[in-house]
Amino acid sequence: MRMGLTLRMWVASLLLLTHLLHGALCWGDDGHYAVCKIAQGYFEEETVVAVKKFLPAYADGELAAVCSWPDEIKRLPQWKWTAALHFADTPDDKCNYDYSRDCPNDWCVTGAIFNYTNQLMSASKDSQSIVHYNLTEALMFLSHYMGDIHQPLHEGFLGDLGGNKVKVNWYNQETNLHRVWDDMIIESALEKYYFSSLSVMIHALQDKLKISSESIDLACKYAYRNATAGTTLGDGFIVENVGGKYTPPYTSRPWSSWLGSRWSLRCLQDSSVKKILPAYANGELAAVCSWPDEIKRRPEWSWTYALHFVNTPDNECNYEYSRDCHNDKCVTGAIFNYTSQLMFQFHYNLTEALMFVSHFMGDIHQPLHEGFVGDQGGNKIKLNWYEQETNLHRVWDNKIIESAQEKYYNSSLSVMIHSLQHKLKYAWSNDVPSWDSCPPHETACPNPYASESIDLACKYAYKDAAPGTTLGDDYFLSRLPIVEKRIAQGGIRLAATLNRIFSPKPSLAAA
Repeated sequence: MRMGLTLRMWVASLLLLTHLLHGALCWGDDGHYAVCKIAQGYFEEETVVAVKKFLPAYADGELAAVCSWPDEIKRLPQWKWTAALHFADTPDDKCNYDYSRDCPNDWCVTGAIFNYTNQLMSASKDSQSIVHYNLTEALMFLSHYMGDIHQPLHEGFLGDLGGNKVKVNWYNQETNLHRVWDDMIIESALEKYYFSSLSVMIHALQDKLKISSESIDLACKYAYRNATAGTTLGDGFIVENVGGKYTPPYTSRPWSSWLGSRWSLRCLQDSSVKKILPAYANGELAAVCSWPDEIKRRPEWSWTYALHFVNTPDNECNYEYSRDCHNDKCVTGAIFNYTSQLMFQFHYNLTEALMFVSHFMGDIHQPLHEGFVGDQGGNKIKLNWYEQETNLHRVWDNKIIESAQEKYYNSSLSVMIHSLQHKLKYAWSNDVPSWDSCPPHETACPNPYASESIDLACKYAYKDAAPGTTLGDDYFLSRLPIVEKRIAQGGIRLAATLNRIFSPKPSLAAA
């Protein structure tokens, strides 16, 4: 390992400080915060103790709080010598990196990482050497430069100063290519895909961690590609460079499995639900929410098929229990029934009752589960979802959610759920009390949910969706907010119902 910064580096700095004039930038604050936040999640216990020991008091034990410090000080007169430590220039169009060639006198981002790593190592190997180094600064420098070295254009070409001289437009904004990779892609991703929440983006990255290629290779393959001077960069560039696809944690499945029941268990106030879940669920309610769909076509369970929906009269656009739920055999009747079983217990199979009520609470929030009897809730309306043949019911069961995950949530159900939790905390926070309320002395109140659904079906699901239609972006983008809110309402109402059953003081805990 190289011993890092030496006295000769101070002489070499006179040649390299010219980069200050060209704004040798780094990941923006968000990027560095994300790098350090992710790193913290992988620290060994001993590392946690050591890092907290060296952090300044104002960081409050949070490494991410100081990861932008080297950027904040690099233009101050006493710290300007650090500016050249944020990058390593590589020969134009070579698309490779060589330490001996590209880090003269160890004065570059890789040399800085070697140096500050050695300083921190000295703290554990030789207590007498601690006095020679400021370990707080060493930790903050190392954490920042580890972010810089992973920004591809921090190992960009010497001739254009890592893209700083490549003037481009980011959508309608004049900028340069380096800044696109420092800030613009991240800022646009936060706005477009992560509800302007850095925590949601970090959660997504934690879900999809994988080893990446080296920065200069990525710079040649992606950063410089399609980004000549004068170019306007937009959607195609951001989609290509925000991140690749990865295998989602759950396979395609009907509406109820996407329901907020995966996270509604976090809202419950006691462990009663976990006690009656089957062992294979491992305490996770979401693991069994598809069970009623899995068994409904088996001969011994065929009687449950009609419990997933309630048919309403064609074009009436309203719901009445006495008219539409014959002999109590419909989704609302099923919710009443299995809620009562959980309440009074007796000789009932409480595990089955829990799985049924959790699933049916999802079904009742899918608008076309209260659709028209004539088209079987949209099942008979054959159309195309983009270029794929399907039917309207399946669009609302699966396609809108699948497309949303692919377009906005990096194919991750957990990211989608996290974003819904974020909306519940902020965008919908004033609405939640009305969602989870029932009339006094009622444990379950599914009738209003069914009325909401048929109203939404008429206003949104059936509208512009005649047989043979091709549904695309206009339909998708205008209906997605409806779908997301119904999923959130379903999760809140499931949690509230189970709280009323199992908790002596039912209310929603923080998700």
